[in-house]
Amino acid sequence: MAIAAATESALRRMDEHEGALVFWYEAGIGARLFERHYSALTQSYYARLLWEAVGDGEAMAAARRCFAALAVPAERGDVLFRDANGVSIAEVPQRPNSYLLNGWLSALVSAWDYYECSGNAAARELVESSAQSLAGLLHRYDAEPEKNNRYGLTCFTYLKTPAARIEDATVIVPGEGAFGLTGHGSHWANHRMSDARIVNLVFYLASPEPNTVRLNVARPTPVELRLGHRGRGATVEFRVAPSRPTGAVR
Repeated sequence: MAIAAATESALRRMDEHEGALVFWYEAGIGARLFERHYSALTQSYYARLLWEAVGDGEAMAAARRCFAALAVPAERGDVLFRDANGVSIAEVPQRPNSYLLNGWLSALVSAWDYYECSGNAAARELVESSAQSLAGLLHRYDAEPEKNNRYGLTCFTYLKTPAARIEDATVIVPGEGAFGLTGHGSHWANHRMSDARIVNLVFYLASPEPNTVRLNVARPTPVELRLGHRGRGATVEFRVAPSRPTGAVR
């Protein structure tokens, strides 16, 4: 009875989306969440739970549709990423992809459990391909020289131009695109700080190629960069062009 009641409650909380059933997280809940989204971690967990714990026809159909959300591509704002690093499913779908390690691993474990109880071949294919991609990226989570590991593969920074106001700033991420300033005041979005000489920028650590920063400033100025969130292992180089200051950050 309690399981049935919990199932009904879960089904009431889910919404239709791209032929799937999803649990929406609203904007403003949590440090990284500044847009409405759903999570691969939650979807895979409930796909397994609904199939395994309940096992009736309605719950199994809902489980299949929970899992189906993991196949909706990130290009439409969803959780499945296919890129130069392979296949990944995101705990928090962000651009550039943050590759949150714990969430990715936990989502894969739940998706594999769902495959084992349901026999869903698509679940097995997703887990196997995504696990292979994860294996190829694992070394990028190493945080030397602290002998620790990173939580994810993005890093927020504070960039300051002491002698000039920053008119605009863009981070160009190899294979991901160009990301300008936004109105989101999160560490995990490019945005202006209250001081017009400072911007918060997000760098991407999953590429062997450096990120590039393009700054629009009124006059020549030194550039100061303070790295956050386990970013101290990064190396920084700046190259100043006559008409446009640019920075490359690895």
